Amino acid sequence: MTDLHPFADSALAYTEAGHTVLPVGADKRPLVSTRNWKRPPAPQTVAEWARQKPGANIGIHAGLSRLVCLDVDSRDADVLGDLVERFGQTPAQVVTPGRGVHLWYRATGNERSRNLRRFGIPADIKAGNSFAIAPPSRTDAGEYQGRASRADFIEALRDPPTFNAAAMAAIEGRQSVVPAAEGERNSRLFAAARSIVAWCNTLDTLINELRQINETYTPPLPADEVVRIAGSVWRYHCDGKVKAPGGGWSYAPFWFDEIAPLFGQGCAAELWMYIKTRQAPDHVFAISPKGLAPQLRRNARTVADARNLLTSLGYVVLLHKGRRKGDASRYRYGTLADRRAHRVQNEYPIEHYTPAPSDEGQQQRRCASGRK
Repeated sequence: MTDLHPFADSALAYTEAGHTVLPVGADKRPLVSTRNWKRPPAPQTVAEWARQKPGANIGIHAGLSRLVCLDVDSRDADVLGDLVERFGQTPAQVVTPGRGVHLWYRATGNERSRNLRRFGIPADIKAGNSFAIAPPSRTDAGEYQGRASRADFIEALRDPPTFNAAAMAAIEGRQSVVPAAEGERNSRLFAAARSIVAWCNTLDTLINELRQINETYTPPLPADEVVRIAGSVWRYHCDGKVKAPGGGWSYAPFWFDEIAPLFGQGCAAELWMYIKTRQAPDHVFAISPKGLAPQLRRNARTVADARNLLTSLGYVVLLHKGRRKGDASRYRYGTLADRRAHRVQNEYPIEHYTPAPSDEGQQQRRCASGRK
């Protein structure tokens, strides 16, 4: 049965599940401006939109919802099977009114919107400031429907599998490879390794990607030379010293084994992701709880606790302790050695961490948004 009031009936359910929604017209254009959005609209705003535009379709803002949508222009089983193999299986799937499917994933923070057709893939990645239409939206061609019920889709969207960003990096890396003749092979393969190492969560993954690139060379490098180059770049990467060709820093995505110890620890995971998307590996940076609180939509005390946790576990290292106003404390990224020293590698001893206490009055004064 077609829902005549998609936004009025379901927008608040998406909002309560933690997603950022906006009203969208039948022409797939937003009915409100999202140009300067830095945080989700308040529930009261969403409720007002539902009152004013009950029949609007529902758009999910990818970036502010920390999601990625793979918008596939095909329902062909072979095409979908290939994409799921590349980017990962997900229960959060939507059948579109035309001939496509939306596959939703948790964002790593490194994705960007793009058209994949030049790689021979009939799909778009919608991330960042992009949005995608969600059930029970409708057009003249039909209704957007989840593979399961609407409630099950909203639930699946709460915690979908993480997008396999390494697959996209590998596609781009192989696409940009220029066949190398003898005399150029080592430097070309070394440059390719620097381009994709940030997307490889293990040395074996990097070696496998370089082997495929090496096959395009005439003649290919010996197998042991490929392993040597991969090992060299991997060591630089682990020490935070690798740069992509051209001098730009190659940022690392947030792999599960890196960020898993931070889940459920206030906003430590959010703070870590925020820092990694803005600071290069060689940077010295400040972590101001008061300045970051609005960005993370948390109170300053919660951000301070998260900063202290990252420091105690070796994720960041304090270089200079600020002593007065205008003299900010300065930090650098912790190395793998720092984390091993704090017994984070392969162990999660953070259940012993207890944030500093604060009285209820201080918490209320520091939390303008009312969030705990």
